[in-house]
Amino acid sequence: MGHPATQEFRERVKAAELTFKERKASMRALPSLTRELGTRINVACPPSTYRLITYLWENNGARTDEISAKVAIGNVSDAASRPASIHAQEALGLAIMCEVYPSLNRYGQAGTIGRWWLSVTDMNKLYPEPANDSEYAIQDEA
Repeated sequence: MGHPATQEFRERVKAAELTFKERKASMRALPSLTRELGTRINVACPPSTYRLITYLWENNGARTDEISAKVAIGNVSDAASRPASIHAQEALGLAIMCEVYPSLNRYGQAGTIGRWWLSVTDMNKLYPEPANDSEYAIQDEA
């Protein structure tokens, strides 16, 4: 059974919330999630990873409990870090990371909560150049 949080811990929670807000405000916005890009992510990722990525696209910095409730992922860490997920993220030029923050649960007890961040690591992978079909086009014999 947990113990009530101390005043010192409560101050750490407040400081962590300010740190989170500053980080969120300073983060570069993700490009818009187009239908085409959503389809590419859906094809490349396991279902729970797809739901996580598309949720974070609009809610970067979301808490683990919020993600779990909103997109039906029981184990957010597993959806982000299993080998198939990591492979898909790398292929798409994306990365998901978790930062742990101090928090208070609904009973006022001290704990921690993860906040999840999505970032673009390689724009060329996220938006690949179209194939150069001109090499294979039928040439006019004029």
